Amino acid sequence: MGRHIPPAKLRTWRRQWYVFYHDWKFSPPRKRRISCKSRDAFDQSSRRQLLDRIREEEILLRAEAVRLGGTIAYDARLLKCVDQYLEDVGRRVKVRESNKQARAGLSPHTGRIVEDSMRYFVAWLNEAGYEALQTGQLGPHHLRAYFEHLASEPSMNGERRVIRSGATLNHHRRHLRACINWIADMRPKRFPDVDALRKPLKPQPVAPREDVACTPAELLKFYRMAVQREDPECPMEVTRKRRGRIENFKQCPPVVAATPVSRLFLVLALTGMRLSEALQLKWEHINFATGWVRIFSEKTGRPRTLQLLDAPEGVLCPRFLELLKRWKLQAGEREFVLPHGKLKAPLHPKTPWESTLRAAKIRRIGPQTLRRNWVSFCASIGIPAAVAALWAGHSAAVAEKHYRLQVMSRHQGTLEQAMGLDVVVEELIAGSVAQGAKA
Repeated sequence: MGRHIPPAKLRTWRRQWYVFYHDWKFSPPRKRRISCKSRDAFDQSSRRQLLDRIREEEILLRAEAVRLGGTIAYDARLLKCVDQYLEDVGRRVKVRESNKQARAGLSPHTGRIVEDSMRYFVAWLNEAGYEALQTGQLGPHHLRAYFEHLASEPSMNGERRVIRSGATLNHHRRHLRACINWIADMRPKRFPDVDALRKPLKPQPVAPREDVACTPAELLKFYRMAVQREDPECPMEVTRKRRGRIENFKQCPPVVAATPVSRLFLVLALTGMRLSEALQLKWEHINFATGWVRIFSEKTGRPRTLQLLDAPEGVLCPRFLELLKRWKLQAGEREFVLPHGKLKAPLHPKTPWESTLRAAKIRRIGPQTLRRNWVSFCASIGIPAAVAALWAGHSAAVAEKHYRLQVMSRHQGTLEQAMGLDVVVEELIAGSVAQGAKA
């Protein structure tokens, strides 16, 4: 039977009045003392009031400890709890990989995003001198200091140093909030007041982004530049600063990405897929007779069908479907739609994409931008928002609020004609026909 822990007592020690008590925030409870002088308790009445307050706090914390099984782990090391959370994330990723049809666990892409976001938090704790910070000591001021650090510290976006936007900070808040909630559910209890920690983790309002879709000229310019940079015999202009002087010269690209930027761009722009969905697209997922493309999403776990040919709501990309047939003949025994060289599967050519964007000298166009742009151009050819959202794998409300951009005019014909990419598709079909004739 455990030894009885006495309540707080008022005693003299080294000719000073102290209150000796047990701190139930730790397991096992730790002996503490408080100087009455430090609490401005100089006479007998004020010392007695201080003793009563400490005894009331002891009773409340002890009752909480008994309710949670007899212990409270407020002395747990925060970094260790974060490591346990990341271990759980890794386990959930393995569950999804072992059985994707069960829709359990997390996708590998989501797991990488969570680990990357938490890596910044762990690095900040070490740099700020909080390696030994305990969960009972974590307060809202720590979290606010962390987000202030993220807001002022430059980050890398490809090869560019940028300052994080409000949307990016909300991204980090969301993942840190998930970590704090996971730790708060652990037993014994880790946080004295988790509600206070949730306040600085609430998403903050951000400035609205430019709500205008890409013009056909911008899309065409990006594609032309991507094709030009993929030509190993075409020298490109390079500007660099060396020894205090700016040098301009021409240089051929040293390597070409295993997954061409131009081909990935066409798939994303004309289908509205997520980047991960386009990279995992296989020939067996395309029905060339009906024009149906079966898309399997790692994010939601729900498959959906995109109809490129003769959909009841509108015609999307019939000529692009013809181009896919040509690509399949050229692919041979390759399983995936996108080329990947000697790699096992296609990968996102992030650095070539960024360099193409800089060389084209247009506003930023990324995979997510092309996805939002696709929903917008679907609306421009008369496809209802609910149908476009269904094809994109979202609800109509989400598509209207977050994905649809402003398109300046109504377009007639197919989606590829509205985007101005029909010229590119026809050139590629004609080129494949000429290449087949020579063979």
